[in-house]
Amino acid sequence: MPEQLPIVDLSLSGRELLDSLLIGLEFGAFYVSNHGVPQELCTGIMSEMEVFFALPEEDKKEIAFVKSPHWRGYAGVGAETTDYKTDVREQIEFGLELPAKEINSNSPTHQRLHGPNQWPSSTQDPNWGPKFRDIVTQYTTQLKLLSERLLVLLAQVVGMAPEQMLAHFVDEPHVRMKLVRYPKLSEAEHSLPNVESLFGVGPHKDYGFFGLLLQDDVGGLQYQHNVMGQWIDAQPIPGTFVVTLGEMIEALTDRHFPATVHRVLVPRNSSRQSVNFFYCPRPDAVVSPIPLPISITKTPIAQLDGDPNNVIYNAYGENALKGMCRSHPDVVQAHHPDLLHLAFPQSNTQSA
Repeated sequence: MPEQLPIVDLSLSGRELLDSLLIGLEFGAFYVSNHGVPQELCTGIMSEMEVFFALPEEDKKEIAFVKSPHWRGYAGVGAETTDYKTDVREQIEFGLELPAKEINSNSPTHQRLHGPNQWPSSTQDPNWGPKFRDIVTQYTTQLKLLSERLLVLLAQVVGMAPEQMLAHFVDEPHVRMKLVRYPKLSEAEHSLPNVESLFGVGPHKDYGFFGLLLQDDVGGLQYQHNVMGQWIDAQPIPGTFVVTLGEMIEALTDRHFPATVHRVLVPRNSSRQSVNFFYCPRPDAVVSPIPLPISITKTPIAQLDGDPNNVIYNAYGENALKGMCRSHPDVVQAHHPDLLHLAFPQSNTQSA
């Protein structure tokens, strides 16, 4: 039983690098080192998000998540749910800065994912807002480049032409980034005295392709081993990102590489920060299963039983809306009442 996620060193090359990546894919999550993202940018975004979370509550609520029909902005502690349980975290969420699509009764539902961000400002320091936006934009650009590099490597591992893999992402990939703060236990109990669990975020899979997570030194992120079901700590390792496989990789490989169940424990002694970057296909992309090389499929990966209530859709936009509607039913009620069946699928099943 492994005690640590595998590490993929991107300074390697050729077969050595691809074999290392295959080990990470088989596990479902792994660290990447020597990734090329400047350390000062990682340090800088951690510093600026700390400033954001320290802003007065009224400043943060100016960009409340529920104000955006595109699922962007600030969500306070307890505002998001995972597996229908309250998350003990606060966060600000962004995507690519795109104009909203014109929506009518004939528009595909995935067009609602397009739209502008809500950017914070400070009543105490008018110069801080542009500085914050600049570093978020720089970070997004660097992580997008790293994601594209990983996609090319993934294509080589699974026997796809790189251009075939990248075709799912051309023009307007669905990029999501969350800057997250997990309050320490005493603060969490004060903020949410009746919360049903004390997970920062409960066990879940990501609905996209993969995530790249930058974490501070506090710890608390855990991954569930695909075979044994035991939880493994993703201990912070300086200079690395943690890569998590999402449901679209599971769809692409016909469940050979399943999306990884993971969770975050509420920290006991100090708050925790992380930057979660999700690189996902275009909202109109359909990710169909591909034939995998015999060298991969000759060793089947035993898997835990999946959640019967969690259908994975090959149409990425549909899969993304499923996840976002369940996490933020208040946004659905405020802006998309026709999608309430996605926010509360269990009640639909029970009433059918």
